[in-house]
Amino acid sequence: MLHQYVIWLVIVIFVSAFGTMFWACYAYRNSKGGPRFHANATIEILWTVIPAIVLLAIAWPVIKAVIA
Repeated sequence: MLHQYVIWLVIVIFVSAFGTMFWACYAYRNSKGGPRFHANATIEILWTVIPAIVLLAIAWPVIKAVIA
């Protein structure tokens, strides 16, 4: 049961991350004169903290299952 939960969570994360990446590559390509993005501290913090929270959310039940 835990394996299925984690797999579905990973699939959702994978599809949303790659979908967002492909959309951003298409929407902000150079040929369209897209905006230039430079160091944005808020985004840098968010894409460090959010994956860490997701990893902790996955690791907690897995560690409990392994110990049991």
